[in-house]
Amino acid sequence: MIWSDKRPFTGRSALFMLIGFFGLIVAVNGVFVFFAMTSWSGLSTDGAYRKGLAYNEQLAAAASQKSRGWSAFAHFAPTEGRKGRMVVAFKDRAGHGIERLEVSGTLARPAQSGLDRTITLIGAGDGAYGADVEVPLYGVWNMTIIARRDGAPAYRLEQRLWLEPR
Repeated sequence: MIWSDKRPFTGRSALFMLIGFFGLIVAVNGVFVFFAMTSWSGLSTDGAYRKGLAYNEQLAAAASQKSRGWSAFAHFAPTEGRKGRMVVAFKDRAGHGIERLEVSGTLARPAQSGLDRTITLIGAGDGAYGADVEVPLYGVWNMTIIARRDGAPAYRLEQRLWLEPR
């Protein structure tokens, strides 16, 4: 038995036990709140509300892209270390390369912010566009490529890439 005859259980003992118990609960919750507030926020998209309001515009752009009948293929060829050559080829409905596009894009880590890379791809002929890229880390990257014609977005390609050492 915890309490002996020499030391009886009193109201004062019960008060200290209750204060200790609830004090421990408050302290543990305080630690949880501290780590929740100082760790990753969970925000993966800047301006999510604004982008959500523009959803119908996104649907119209996707329908317009589909009606063109274009297709795109992206490939990352490692050269040395974390460097490589990003190539994106655009084809029309008949399978011919599409020229005179302004092609740019981003490489972003899906689970780590601050490492995004912006790339501008230069025409290499027959609808192919390329750029030399260096990534800071191997692993999974989300690639978004936007091809513009006469300043207006004409094609959007989103693809997940797995970059690993050779």
